[in-house]
Amino acid sequence: MRFICSFVLFSLVALGPTTAVAQFSTVRLAVVPSPEETGLLRELLPAFERESGYRVEVFPTEDPHGLARAGQADLVISHYGHMGTEAFIAQGFGLWPRAVFANQIAIFGPTSDPARIGGLQDSAEAFRRIAEKGSRSQLVSNNSGIMKYLESILWEQAGRPAKESWYVDQGLSEADGMTLAATLKAYYVFALPPFLTWQQTCSNAEASGATARSSARPSVFPHHSAPCDMEPLVLVAMPARIMVSMVVNPQRIAAVNVTGATALQAYLLRPAVQARVDSFRDVRSPLQLWKSAGLHNSPAGLGLGGRP
Repeated sequence: MRFICSFVLFSLVALGPTTAVAQFSTVRLAVVPSPEETGLLRELLPAFERESGYRVEVFPTEDPHGLARAGQADLVISHYGHMGTEAFIAQGFGLWPRAVFANQIAIFGPTSDPARIGGLQDSAEAFRRIAEKGSRSQLVSNNSGIMKYLESILWEQAGRPAKESWYVDQGLSEADGMTLAATLKAYYVFALPPFLTWQQTCSNAEASGATARSSARPSVFPHHSAPCDMEPLVLVAMPARIMVSMVVNPQRIAAVNVTGATALQAYLLRPAVQARVDSFRDVRSPLQLWKSAGLHNSPAGLGLGGRP
């Protein structure tokens, strides 16, 4: 009797993982908005779905870690410097992060470009030229933590120019700061993917406002009264901001599709997929928005074993 019970128990244990894997037909991906908004994931994921048999459910959100903590994600992709990433890993909710891709940061400005920085290869030189023009060439500070930090580096590299006349800091960040910069015809440090979203929103609001004005109605878009003629002027020397993927830890969150999440993570790090990240273009811009970041992982994380 003891032998029969032991055999049954052994059989259940042996079959358990197979049953658990079989019950998952999807991989739930929680991700910050820009990879989805620009179409990067729509470019990369279909091949994985065809090859693996999984269907990937994408949940773009500003708080992908919160979604994972709530048991609604198997894989998370966010900026390495995202405010939730460090706690998510340190508290054991995510397995070791793998760098997958990075979004391009740029200095944006009006098409008139009063400081003549367009096309420069040296972002510190661009910063210096903006400062040299004084009040005729202003820069609006982006108070998003990482952008503020980058701005400080550029200011140091430019020789710490006095900020009295050209530097505008009203405590704004991200899209709000871009709107102020557009209104002032000033410069702004921002990432390319969210800029395209801002530009599209601005253009749509501008068109709607024009329709409202032609109908003799008061404008219903006062917060979108800024012009939309901002463009990326300095790209090459600006750094990119790395995003990482994190498989949700099944020891902390129940019912995680670890097999599927790990397979998707490994797929994103393949050389062929990383090359597609570099070559991808959003239909709204001919510029490179995303850069491959697989190089920043360990050889083991790239499936190369212990090779250096």
